[in-house]
Amino acid sequence: MKKLLLLSIVLLGLGSTAFAKDIYVKYRGTVDVSNGYFQQLFLKSSSFINDMYYDSDNNYLLVQLNSTYYHYCAIPQGIISDWRGSSSLGRYYNHNIKGNYDCRVNPVPQYED
Repeated sequence: MKKLLLLSIVLLGLGSTAFAKDIYVKYRGTVDVSNGYFQQLFLKSSSFINDMYYDSDNNYLLVQLNSTYYHYCAIPQGIISDWRGSSSLGRYYNHNIKGNYDCRVNPVPQYED
């Protein structure tokens, strides 16, 4: 019985770390998007925009452009909604996101490990 209890505790402990998803963000480093803050945003097909994670509490976006993740700070939820609903994700990015929401100017959220 003690062995079963110990095995259960070990498996529960492993289960909580097995679901961590770390991504490398250019100019930031590694971010765990499974930390409870991020929501993965499912996108329509795009040849340029491949993945997005958004933290609505901190208005913080991680977006994969081609094969590289970048981050954007102080980006309002309304902009994210408009972007996802646009006819072209790449065109919307180039006209409305690129060059704006700079994390060198706006604060970058800090997440505890």
